[in-house]
Amino acid sequence: MRKCGECRMCCKHVYAAERGTIEGEPYEFIHYPGTWCIHVLLNHSEKGCKLHGTPRKPIACRTFACLWLLGFGDEEDRPDKIYVIGSVEPRAPLGQEPETYLIAYNCAPEAWKSQRAARFMQQLELLYNLQGAQGFEIVPFDPEEKVRYGLHKVHGHLEIHVAGFPPPLDADVERAEIASLFGGEMPKDLSTALLQEKIDGLPDKVRERYFEKFRNRMHRGEAQ
Repeated sequence: MRKCGECRMCCKHVYAAERGTIEGEPYEFIHYPGTWCIHVLLNHSEKGCKLHGTPRKPIACRTFACLWLLGFGDEEDRPDKIYVIGSVEPRAPLGQEPETYLIAYNCAPEAWKSQRAARFMQQLELLYNLQGAQGFEIVPFDPEEKVRYGLHKVHGHLEIHVAGFPPPLDADVERAEIASLFGGEMPKDLSTALLQEKIDGLPDKVRERYFEKFRNRMHRGEAQ
């Protein structure tokens, strides 16, 4: 299984947003692409998240893994090598079945057009066509430009859309659902790998439902 290592590109270039309560206190966490997350550690001796191992680490981050980490693409397609992060985003109004959107986050200007990213983008396009995703969006490298551009399938036709970012995840709902998988209590060391291991052990029909819900999960909601 691939490991993040010292990549940390998602801590700067991936959107993550949620609101809820922690230890009885309301909180909101929103991170837009283009600037380092306020919780990231970048020291040579220590790299990672200041909130790692604490209940204050955003659930959106604890359950996220980029496509490369999940085994998509080649070894040389790691985000810090091609400056593109591939992501899957289930998106739907609360209470409805989520639609799948593929996202390509740029970690440098026009990175998705570069030669080094060409192979990965071709595979991402193939995945889009084969898996019946509802949209394929490009997030530009610009912290001031909070939009994404892409193709959306609307009533059987492809349309070019400029979309905003989905509203914050309801973290309390997500925690409750994840806790139900672990006997009613959230693991302190929850990670994408641990979550996937737990889901893999479920009966087939139940596993499929949870797998689609949490695999590479970042947020839920319609594009604004």
